Amino acid sequence: MKKMKITLVAICTLFAFQLGAQTKIKVSDVSIHSGSLTNTSVTVTGSNVNLLSLAREQGSNLLTNVDLSTYKKYTGSNGTTSNLFSILLGTEFKFRNKMKMNFRGGFTALNKSDMSVSYIKEDVYRIDTFTSSQTGQQIFIDSTRADEYNLSTVSSQLALDLSATFSTNKLNKFSFYAGFGTFFGFTYASYLDILHTNRISNNNGFSDPIRYQNINQSWKSTAENEKLKIDHSGSIAAIYIPLGIEYRVSKKVNVLKNFSIYTELRPSFVVSKNSFSETNSSSYWMNIVGLRYHIF
Repeated sequence: MKKMKITLVAICTLFAFQLGAQTKIKVSDVSIHSGSLTNTSVTVTGSNVNLLSLAREQGSNLLTNVDLSTYKKYTGSNGTTSNLFSILLGTEFKFRNKMKMNFRGGFTALNKSDMSVSYIKEDVYRIDTFTSSQTGQQIFIDSTRADEYNLSTVSSQLALDLSATFSTNKLNKFSFYAGFGTFFGFTYASYLDILHTNRISNNNGFSDPIRYQNINQSWKSTAENEKLKIDHSGSIAAIYIPLGIEYRVSKKVNVLKNFSIYTELRPSFVVSKNSFSETNSSSYWMNIVGLRYHIF
């Protein structure tokens, strides 16, 4: 991801110089931002792969001689958070004197979870029982052991990002903007992420489970992680609504007056296709923070 960020910055810088030299289109701003994507719903159709079998085929050390037949299985990836990085070039058009329209184009690099499955097993053991000599109340000392294996495919993707937004006057200290956008691209690398977590607790419960449940509970946990490279070709496309607020750093200091900081919320709908399933459609909340340089 780090090499990809450097490459994108270099490509867009060269493109900006070429665009200004060879066409009448003038670059009005350069934006760099990073953020996260949290999915709110996921629909997978045509899935034709078992991630557990895939992990064992790839020689997973964490799953060697592990019997998961007594574990509960959970599929899906609702609530999964991914990350993105973008660099965009913008050009500006005036609209009815007060409003301005900005067209921006560039590249977005993403790391996104496509599919996931978890295997979980919990066992509760009674370690000891204490009885009060005064009240006769019993105090139970239980031990809970939770063992979990989480498997997920993570794809690194590169997309062409295009958007159009309407904004208030950027010369003000604060400005606001909204619009619509899209990006589409391909997967260039992927891996299978395997996380094994083992947690053990000592729970001093009481005879009244409703009133005293989980009092004095302490957890000790250990975790192991393994990443396996896998063959993975695919594509991605999305539509989103950028809703942002921009803060101009300074109006007086020459070094800073062209810079602004912005934060943006993007309700999004993403569709991806890979070798594991026919389609993977997800609704996302994209949260973005970035730096923008204006060419006034």
